[in-house]
Amino acid sequence: MRERFIYDKYYGSGEREIWWNYMTELHQRCYNSITVECSKNVMKDLKINYEESKLYAMNTFAKSV
Repeated sequence: MRERFIYDKYYGSGEREIWWNYMTELHQRCYNSITVECSKNVMKDLKINYEESKLYAMNTFAKSV
């Protein structure tokens, strides 16, 4: 869901490199196990708001119910 949040927020807005940077870093740094903590650290280093991604996920699931 975090990947989708970053894609929706940045990719279409002309800031595609942010999504690509996240995906690259995530898979390099969290190769053995993509955990919440590892993903959160990548987001922090790339200055992506983790709390905003949590709200995105909650709102996405709320709409599907």
